[in-house]
Amino acid sequence: MATSNNNFNVEQLEILVNCAICLNHYTDPRILPCSHTFCYECIQQAVTGQRFVCPLRDGLTINQNEIDALPLNRVVNDMVDFVNSTNRAREQESANLCENCSKEPAVNWCEQCAFGYCVSCTKSVHSIKALQSHTIVPFSNKSMAFCLEHPDEKFRYWCSQCETLVCRDCSLLKHKDHTLLSTKDAAADRKVELDATIQELMEMKQNLIRLSDETQRIILQQVGTIRFEKQAIDEAFNYLQRLLDERRTALANSSDNQQTQTMRILTEQQMKIDEHLKLAAAQEFCARKVSDSSNPIEILQSQSNLLQNHLNLIEQYQKLDEGCTINQYTFKTDSKTQKCFAEMISTYGCIEKKVQIVKRNDIPSISTPIDLSKLNGTSALTGRETNWVRGYKFSLKRPVKLHAIRIKSDYRGPHVGFVVNEADRVVHHTTIHSFDANMKWVTIPINGDLADNYSVFVWASSGNGSYMYKEGDTQFRVINSSCSVKSVAIQCVTKITNGLLLAVIDNRFSIDMIVDIEEK
Repeated sequence: MATSNNNFNVEQLEILVNCAICLNHYTDPRILPCSHTFCYECIQQAVTGQRFVCPLRDGLTINQNEIDALPLNRVVNDMVDFVNSTNRAREQESANLCENCSKEPAVNWCEQCAFGYCVSCTKSVHSIKALQSHTIVPFSNKSMAFCLEHPDEKFRYWCSQCETLVCRDCSLLKHKDHTLLSTKDAAADRKVELDATIQELMEMKQNLIRLSDETQRIILQQVGTIRFEKQAIDEAFNYLQRLLDERRTALANSSDNQQTQTMRILTEQQMKIDEHLKLAAAQEFCARKVSDSSNPIEILQSQSNLLQNHLNLIEQYQKLDEGCTINQYTFKTDSKTQKCFAEMISTYGCIEKKVQIVKRNDIPSISTPIDLSKLNGTSALTGRETNWVRGYKFSLKRPVKLHAIRIKSDYRGPHVGFVVNEADRVVHHTTIHSFDANMKWVTIPINGDLADNYSVFVWASSGNGSYMYKEGDTQFRVINSSCSVKSVAIQCVTKITNGLLLAVIDNRFSIDMIVDIEEK
């Protein structure tokens, strides 16, 4: 039954690796600015009049001389390799016949007999008591289990220094003084890493879903805005009657064009989100398939590619998670201009734009940034301290809504932002990834209530980097009429989960932090 399910899942994955033009597996897949992917040759062959138009009718057009510069879609390329290797393994399994009956496919390998058997012969041959202690493994594991340099020796160890599988002879020769783990123990460690990868992919999918919901909401809002602005334009020009007809048409056309550009940006963003949702789901499936495997060799041989694919996807996801920028246009009139419209008809009216960042859980109009850093003192850098977390405890006259944490950091890797309540238990947490090693403000979106004696922290769980800070004290200091903060820290942190009890202590480091809050 498990094999049947795996075959079904691979068939599902095959749909994702087929080019929409040639309907075959991608060959040299190139990703377009609209996020659609096609074979390089298919793109070249679809050129008409030295221009390529996306066949999925999203309006994208590129010049023929720009095709060579299109980036390779590495995630899709790796997915194709995975599907092809799976298909080759199936074909190889069907080509190997049982060495006992020579009729049925060999599905099992006996390590002591050194024979491949079908299901029936595996049972009949090993029904003899003397052979019942033989080790039977899936036939597909036969070649994977033996050393390439010493074909008679099975892989028994994992060399942590060389990151490779070794047999007994290798352990005595090339890897004599290296740190060796049993394949079982090493695979268990890798499964832990794979589980963490799966968790990150699940969080990524949830974030993309929230970003998709927010983008769809803005699209609907934008439709209403367009309708409202066009009505305002019509009313203003109706007041001026015949003398303003020509100017009214010009502004209406301008508004249409600009709003169309805004809608195009939003639509392209939605399409990118949908594409990366599919990729995240496909990577999750691949990671789960390897993680669910009972074969440590398969896990160890696959984990490097899976983790690299995951890092590539995170880098693409991080760009998506930054959202997109659109222009909001508003029609404005001047009452003085209306009184002398005969003289100023050529310049009457304008379309103003307002920049809005479209991100998941977007609330730009109601958030208020509050700088928590100590105002006096000299800025300095503090390196990441293993298992140490720093932040601020709040003294609030009334509860507020927290929407984001901003931290000044050159840290490259995951940033975990979390909130601890008055009982020192974690009540909210979220993780973002930074791929920039320059000192910058990193924004961690997080939504939750912030009440009196709650604390806000940022933790770099792994890697290297530093935060900006000023030397402070352990006393509360006034930020505004309703908020005071003091510097606090937590020691011995290894992971963050909601409900986790932590020991919050006073701290003199006043790290550079800004919180975006909403008054209730």
